[in-house]
Amino acid sequence: MEEILKFLEKTKINKYEELLSCLELERDTLQEISKELSNEYVKQLLENKKFEEAKDTIEYIEKIDKKVEEIDKLLENTLVLDEDTKEDTEITNVKDYEKYKVDETEKHNLYEIFRNKRPCAFVIENQRIEANSWKEMLIDTCNYLSKKDNKLFQKIVDEERIKGKKRVLFSLSSNGMFKAEKLSYVEGYVETNLSADSIKNLIKRLLKEFDISVVKYWVYLRADYTNMNE
Repeated sequence: MEEILKFLEKTKINKYEELLSCLELERDTLQEISKELSNEYVKQLLENKKFEEAKDTIEYIEKIDKKVEEIDKLLENTLVLDEDTKEDTEITNVKDYEKYKVDETEKHNLYEIFRNKRPCAFVIENQRIEANSWKEMLIDTCNYLSKKDNKLFQKIVDEERIKGKKRVLFSLSSNGMFKAEKLSYVEGYVETNLSADSIKNLIKRLLKEFDISVVKYWVYLRADYTNMNE
């Protein structure tokens, strides 16, 4: 599978990104299943003295966790966190904005492709926050998470824990960043010169650091310029 992913990455076909999203969904779903089995199912079996079933279940949990690790390894070097933004140059000379408006009440998950689309808001842990650009959504997500757990977010920055292929994305220094934005609630900077899907991937990494399920984060769009040049 790793060889196939490396080949598809070179082709730049759209289905490659869809495949990565499917793999992410499989991994995240397996993680949720593993947690549910570990926290509830095994406990019930033990309470009912079904020791053999509990043993079998634990063995399957281990198999599931191993599969999650395999998918993580596949995704580690394929998900792009620091693709530069081209939105400002690609989406220009729009003569009829109404033509590209979409239903702002429809929610979208973080497994979708957001190239050539614009947000109007997002929801994280049932809290709706208005955001009229991907950059704004990234910054507001950072603000939310840093207020939720200031020490954890500061540690992410201090250790430069999240990096792209070309540069660090969180750091105490703005050196080496293309478009650094100072963080509001912790010391440090975040790189904001990122494409929509790099920001999406970066947000998923942050959610993972904070042990927040991806299904607790939704995006609302205001426009879709995918067919603008047709």
